[in-house]
Amino acid sequence: MENLQPLISKMKAELPPEAFQPQPMSALIDIPCLTIIIAGMWSLIHLSLPWYTALTVAFLMGNAYAMMSFLAHEALHGSVVRSRKLQDLLGYLGFAMFCFSPHFWKFWHNQVHHGHTNRPDLDPDSYGTLERLKRYSLIKFQLKIAIGSGLWSSLFFLFYQFTYHAQVVIWSSWKFPGFEGFKRMNRRRVITESALLALFWIALGAWLGLRFSVYGILVPMMVANFIMMSYIATNHFLRPLSQTDEILVHSMSVRTWKWVDFLHLNFSHHVEHHIFPRMNHRFTPLVREYLVKYVPDRYLAPPHWKALLWLYKTPRLYLDDYTFIDPFTGRTIDINEVEAELRS
Repeated sequence: MENLQPLISKMKAELPPEAFQPQPMSALIDIPCLTIIIAGMWSLIHLSLPWYTALTVAFLMGNAYAMMSFLAHEALHGSVVRSRKLQDLLGYLGFAMFCFSPHFWKFWHNQVHHGHTNRPDLDPDSYGTLERLKRYSLIKFQLKIAIGSGLWSSLFFLFYQFTYHAQVVIWSSWKFPGFEGFKRMNRRRVITESALLALFWIALGAWLGLRFSVYGILVPMMVANFIMMSYIATNHFLRPLSQTDEILVHSMSVRTWKWVDFLHLNFSHHVEHHIFPRMNHRFTPLVREYLVKYVPDRYLAPPHWKALLWLYKTPRLYLDDYTFIDPFTGRTIDINEVEAELRS
């Protein structure tokens, strides 16, 4: 692990013991989030809100859904509660808006993504290499709508990608060699749960009408997708491919305002999360302090806005481990140069 083990051992010895234990009080985050969502739905149904007020309510609901998703992510890593049933409950609450289940997330994220982060053509969250593009035509469409494609469609990427990519993985994971981590997944269960969740939102919208469908479902879903993807896309999309689990190579964090970190459960601390996946968000800032102190030349954490800007300026496909390539124009970009810009 790129000689990080001595530092990891040092952190384990010096960080408070509770940093490596579940933090059940974090589960209470869902209470204000659910309150906002339920109150928002009630107001949209029973009050004649002007469009700008309804839009504000929708934004608050979307942020609440995103917060519940961040909590679900932590819970399913085991950093909130030990009970598998409670983990799944928090998972359903967090991911229902995106139409997939915690059962699927455990395979997709915990096992396959964490087990093969930015590994060439093995990480389901990576667009992969030019060689993979030649084998699978679906990726060509994916690249055309992806952030960094330069096409108008990429402007909407952050507003739907989390929901959309989950469905891509659900329906295509079995096709790709190397995704062995999905072989033990109950695919029928995953598809059924996803379909039932989608039908729930469709039925709710049909029952309560077009206005509620827009402000109570569609806009909150878009806001939640935007928040989630604004972090997920910056976690690895700007980093080199990694042949092994080289965390400081394949991952990066971002820096944002403290109040945003508070709302989003320090999800900006992503290198920290890959070092200690089971660590509760309360303690990841302590890990950042160690990384900044001991490996500042290898730890990458640019401002969030700058990372997003460079996502739009760079293509998503890899020619080799350290080179991006636009397969439609042939343009290449050295990832080392991107890192230099992010550090400047």
